[in-house]
Amino acid sequence: MSNHTINAHKRVIRAFSEKSDSYSTWAKFQKEAAVCLSGWLPEHVNGPVLEAGAGTGLFTRFLSAKYPTVPILITDASEEMLMACRNELNSSLKGEADRGSEKKPAQAASVHHLMIGELHHEHANNGFGLKNGIKPGLRFAVYNPEEEGPIPGKYDLVASALTAQWFSDFNTGLAVLAGSVSEGGHIILSYLTNTSFPEWAGKCNDLDIPFTANRLPDEGSGGDVLRSLGFQVRSDHIRMQIGYRSALDFFRSLKFTGASTQLGGIRNSASDMKRLISAMNQPAGKDSQLGNIAITYGLDIVAGIKTDQPDII
Repeated sequence: MSNHTINAHKRVIRAFSEKSDSYSTWAKFQKEAAVCLSGWLPEHVNGPVLEAGAGTGLFTRFLSAKYPTVPILITDASEEMLMACRNELNSSLKGEADRGSEKKPAQAASVHHLMIGELHHEHANNGFGLKNGIKPGLRFAVYNPEEEGPIPGKYDLVASALTAQWFSDFNTGLAVLAGSVSEGGHIILSYLTNTSFPEWAGKCNDLDIPFTANRLPDEGSGGDVLRSLGFQVRSDHIRMQIGYRSALDFFRSLKFTGASTQLGGIRNSASDMKRLISAMNQPAGKDSQLGNIAITYGLDIVAGIKTDQPDII
């Protein structure tokens, strides 16, 4: 990566790290997207699971609930986000145990924080120390796919929710994730596409001011990448509308989830932002006094199986 790309990548990680405490509170779209992706999880897996870009654990909870006896390695490039994920997951599992749930939350008492260099040993020890069918717990590792390449060992499922759009090189980032999938194994991922935010873009065009959202992957591009890597692929594109009290609340949701980092150096003046917010608060066909607006997110969901006979499934 070039120095400019490396610096931009570090800015993204730093922004998410700084918002680890507020992320879950403001992650309205991310929560809905996690629910959507959970419906694509394979019914059964035959080996360890890897989650890349776990954030604060919005999707991790679905993985843990779906595969209670399978070793899961939970990773993120931000240590602060990873710690928030660990803490929130532990609190959730402890609450489940306190309520007397029929499902035994074995993970709650045995969550560990691993650094990436320790993973070679973990894999040599038969999948995170899995012994006699007893799961010792979830594992957590600080991991940046673009800098470190595929994680040692092979996973029967690699999952990534709303991370791929932040890769400095989308195709390369997906190839790294795919490189950790075992033969016959699965990969599922979601990412924002270039069909996102038409309301924002439209008002910027009307006002003749810059549209400052980062460039996003093309719709369907993730499936194309996985097919080229030998995966059978099925996919869907969802246009999800999320309601906000105002345009200001929408922009705050970007800020307080760490997603407002502008990678191209494009900015609007304070006066132009005021004009933009005012314009977005008056969507066509609605009474602006209601103060409610809808923002459209374009979401790709892609599921693949690694095989010698790639095709559409």
